[in-house]
Amino acid sequence: MKPRLVILDADVVIHLNEIGKWDAILESYDIILPEIVAMQEADYFDDGTGCNKTIPIQSCIEKGIIQIEHADQSEIISIQEKLGSTFEANFDVHIGELEAMAVLIRYNTPETAICTGDTAAVIALCWLDLSERIVSLESLLARCGHTASVRRNFSEEALKVKIKRASVFKIQFGT
Repeated sequence: MKPRLVILDADVVIHLNEIGKWDAILESYDIILPEIVAMQEADYFDDGTGCNKTIPIQSCIEKGIIQIEHADQSEIISIQEKLGSTFEANFDVHIGELEAMAVLIRYNTPETAICTGDTAAVIALCWLDLSERIVSLESLLARCGHTASVRRNFSEEALKVKIKRASVFKIQFGT
């Protein structure tokens, strides 16, 4: 099913700006950013010349183009408990990614997806049985008629490899 509502991780927001496809995604999907991503993590990108450019998140919020969602501490703790100490000892999932997972769980519909290029976040999502709601950046762009050369970690092929690795880790470390 084609996602209508997409939660973006900071790495995706930054890369979309680097490749000039931020506006294409904003025009094609309803976008949610976790509050931590919007306010602390995705504030600038390298424009390719070594200069940092500001990502216009605040103006997108003011215009109602993107929605900001906050997860409270209990939601994040619940995810950490579900992942368990074995997971946390072996994988580093950032607070913005945990907040994104909490928002994804809150929006419990097949039309809502999450996009991240982070391996640990993908593995965590798989351990939470949310693998069917992960979408690659390459796929998001293709579904709205845009082609772009994305970094490998944002490709559909890389996402499939990460999901496969997650199933191995789940068996190996047991959950």
